[in-house]
Amino acid sequence: MPLDGGASQPGVGVLFARDRIESLQDARRNGAPEDDIRRDVIAVALAHHLVSSYTSLVAVDVTPTAPAGLTSLRSAVPGNLPAGLSFDAIGGVPQTATPAALELLVGLLLLASALGLHAARRRRTPLAVRVAGVVPAATAPHVDPLRALQAVAHAARRIC
Repeated sequence: MPLDGGASQPGVGVLFARDRIESLQDARRNGAPEDDIRRDVIAVALAHHLVSSYTSLVAVDVTPTAPAGLTSLRSAVPGNLPAGLSFDAIGGVPQTATPAALELLVGLLLLASALGLHAARRRRTPLAVRVAGVVPAATAPHVDPLRALQAVAHAARRIC
């Protein structure tokens, strides 16, 4: 077979470098010194412009973007929000699919009505009874112990 007709191709060097880096990594797993392997992998990867476990490629554009002699100004540029999104949705109250505002309003109304009923009930109870903590027998409502126990059990079930 004639060997004088061959030509140099750039892809062969890259294939060699990848195989060389792989064999060096295998040597590390077999107990070769880490410092020697690191040095050899970096040398091969840099010579062939490859990414390895010790190297990476970074593109740096050094082309000037402004005319020579022009002083550049630095200023903060506000970021654009995605279409349909307002700043209030990010920095304000979250906008969810639940009627949270309505539920909050209903809760506040119920709380206000409960406070009003409590205040009205306190006005009907004589001051002497509130201070002494004893309800006269004539004004004391009849309480069924079984109903009271059922109410406590029901409240405990709702809490749990």
